[in-house]
This record gives sequence, C-alpha cells and structure tokens, in this order.
Amino acid sequence: MVRKYVRKSSRASYSEEDMSKAIDEVQSKTLGLRKAAEKYGIAVATLQKRVKKNQFVVVNIGLRRLAFEFAEANHIDHQFNKEKRIAGKQWAQNFISRVGGLSIRTPEATSMSRISDFSRAKVQRFFDLLQEAQLKYQFKPDSIFNLDETGVTVVQNPKNNNSAKGKKAILIYKRVRLNPHLLTGAIPGTIGIPSPTGWIDTDIYFKVAEHFIKSVRASKDNPTLLIVDGHSSHKSVKAVNLCREHGIVVITLPPHCTNRLQPLDLTVFGPFKSYLNSEMDIWMTNHPGERITEYDMGPLIGNAFRRAATPNNICSGFKTSDIFPYNPNVFSDDDYAAADAVNAGLKEVLGDKNMNNEEAKDKKSVDSDIEGDIKKLESPNVSVSELNPKSKQKASKKTTNRVQQKSEVITTTPYKESLEEKENKIVDSKKVLRVKRNICDEEPGVSGIKTKKKVVKKQKRNKEDDNFIVNAFIAEVNSATLPKTG
Repeated sequence: MVRKYVRKSSRASYSEEDMSKAIDEVQSKTLGLRKAAEKYGIAVATLQKRVKKNQFVVVNIGLRRLAFEFAEANHIDHQFNKEKRIAGKQWAQNFISRVGGLSIRTPEATSMSRISDFSRAKVQRFFDLLQEAQLKYQFKPDSIFNLDETGVTVVQNPKNNNSAKGKKAILIYKRVRLNPHLLTGAIPGTIGIPSPTGWIDTDIYFKVAEHFIKSVRASKDNPTLLIVDGHSSHKSVKAVNLCREHGIVVITLPPHCTNRLQPLDLTVFGPFKSYLNSEMDIWMTNHPGERITEYDMGPLIGNAFRRAATPNNICSGFKTSDIFPYNPNVFSDDDYAAADAVNAGLKEVLGDKNMNNEEAKDKKSVDSDIEGDIKKLESPNVSVSELNPKSKQKASKKTTNRVQQKSEVITTTPYKESLEEKENKIVDSKKVLRVKRNICDEEPGVSGIKTKKKVVKKQKRNKEDDNFIVNAFIAEVNSATLPKTG
C-alpha cells in the first residue's frame, strides 16, 4: 500500500539561502556562531562545518582585492564590485579550484628572530665549522652528541629536564637543596641538580658537563663532538677548559635556529612530552583524587624518556638536521626566503628584478590566471607583485646595539682566550665598584668625602671614567686630615 511520508522533525529545515546568510554573518563577525545558528535554525555543528568549508572566502579577501586592483591598474574590463573595490566570492572560488595546488593553511606562530636569523650565511657557517671539526678529528658516529634542555611541569599538559644523546638524563629542580627522594624511580644513572631560579647557569652547566664526561667516557684519545645552543651558560672558561682537558669539541648552533638544526628539538622532545602526558594520565587514573607532586615525577619522566629517546628517534634527529650524515645542502632557497625578505627588505626580495626563475615562473602563472579570468584586453603595465601590499612593507629596523651571535667552536684556543679576557674585565669592573663602596663607606667623619660623593653622583659615570673616579677618591682620602686614634 502506498503511503505518504510525513516528516516528524524540523531538523535541517533551513534553506540554502538561510545557510548562506548565516555563513556571511559569522564570517563578517556580525554574529557569533551560536547566535547565527539559533537565528536561522541551523545546528551549531553543521554551521561550524560549513563556515570552515567556506573559510577561504574570508581568508582570500586580500586575493579578491588584489584582483580588483590588478584589473583597474591595467584598464581591464571586469564586472567586479566597484563600490567595495573587490572581486566576487564566486570568482575566488573558481580561481582556487581552477589553479589547483592552493589550500587554506593556518600560519605557524614564529618570532621575528627565528625568521631573520635563519639565513644562509649563518647556517652555512655552522656546517663549515662542523665539516672542519669532522675532517680534523674524524668523529665516529657514536661520538657525536647533542645536549639541550626542555621544561616539564607537574600539571598535566600535552602541549627543566636536561637530555643528551644516550640513556641518561639530568633533572634540574627549582629549589635550593635537593631531596634524594625526588630521584626515586628515575632512570638509573640520572642525577639531580637544584637551581634556586629554575634556570640553568654556568655553575649548573659545569656540573652537567662533568656528568656528561663520566657518561660518555670522553678523552683526548677518543675525541667527542658536542653540539649545544649558544646560551651564555655554555660559554664559561671553567666549562671550556674542562671540555678541552677531556677531548670534547663543542660547537654552538646558530641563534634562533634550534627548531631546524637541533636534533633533540626535531625528534625527541616532542614525543617525550606526549609520552609524559600519557604517563601522567595513567598515574591519575590509578590514583583518583590525588595530585601529582615533584616526588612522583621521577618514574613518570623515566618511562616517558625511555619511550622517546629511542635509537631510531635519536638517529632520525641527526639525519633530519643533516648533522650526521653530513649534508650542508639540506635547505633550499625557499627555506631562506623569509630571512631574505626580512633582512634585505620585502620590496627588494619581491620586486621583479630580484626574483629568481622559480619565483618569476610562479608570478607569471598567477598573473596569467587572473588576467584570463577577468578577460584581459591588453598586456598589463602593472604586475601583481607591485600591487601586493606585502611588497610595500619594510624590514624592521634593529633598535639594539647587541653583538650578533653566530656559530662558534667554543673549545678553540682563540675563543677560550676571548672568554678569559671578557671574564677578567667583569672581575675588574666588580673590583672597581667594590673600591668605590669601601672609600665612600670608610671614615664617615673625614671632611670632604661626602661632598666629593655628591659631586661624583652628578657626573656621568661612563666606563672610561671609572679609573679617574677611583683615583679621585683615593687622592681625597690621602689628602684628608684623619682623626687621631688612641
């Protein structure tokens, strides 16, 4: 028997026109997602999917405006909206589907320092130093190590523990004194180091270097290569001398390039934190209602570290960064493009005269697609790159006078001597300040000293004037009439 089906619910009863209006209001931020869904009778999840699907319309507003400006600048007939000065949504949809190879991607948050410092010159210097050290010392694969730090917390979060290539780790706790129970359940051979601030300094790094030497059994007969970042705590005279005495060659990575060249950052620390979160989840399941403390972190870190620091992950980190096997040509021109744009100025990099063949080919393809779509009538006089707002930006000006860091072999004699000279200057400056305080504090009854102190405060105390000020104080004390003592 034929029956007529009667709809029993009102779900998905909205029209396509209502869906389009809801998407437009969400994308234009007129309404929020939930309010728009409630207004047009659309499920929140459904509207969210459709907004995400049509997200390229919002993302490519710049493309639509660029197409309009391109057509206007080159006197090409078009049917774009002249009041809003923008190409239509349908044109953007057709353009993306027609060109192919285009997709909407969420940009990765990156600091300007990481962009500008990842330059060809700095990376090439690191690989040159690495090659020279390898040719000189002939390091074996099992004598190449990477040392880096990463922080962990007792709060479960998937998204300071010290690690090196090997099976042992160093745990740094933010405390003045270390309780031995904090290491209960940790990997055998792990040591703990207290740090009042929670940060690594020269003294802590010296202890790390001592533990590293014991673990790898480094010696001058069996030279070892250690790759670290350029943090100041790694550059102390006592640590450099210790490494030199045990045949360890230390090379620092270029500044702000560890996300590309640090083996531990590439393949170990990411899995380690994921596994640590998993271990913490298991612990909380087995201990309902309890919180994780520092005394519980030893076995959790140990289990996670065993799972992350596998031979496969470690070797993959050195291979991905091309430290071993050695390959200085791992990065292409595209990898350095962002640094070139920042350092040389975006206008010069994106200009027609300075583009390489691949960039020129890509620009020509984009130009021709836009021209064909909006019915180009004559050869364009203005290129897309000239209309692109990015080409009008300028590289940021450096406001500091800090010395630019670079890769160094910090165990060489010239670098060690420069460190000694720098530390001697620091010691001398501290002595000068100590002498100043002593002269001002001694014999408060001596006439003229307080007056001299006030005069000196008004002077500009540059480094060049330090010796003059100290000599002036000493002369004042010597010439003063001191009270007689019994």
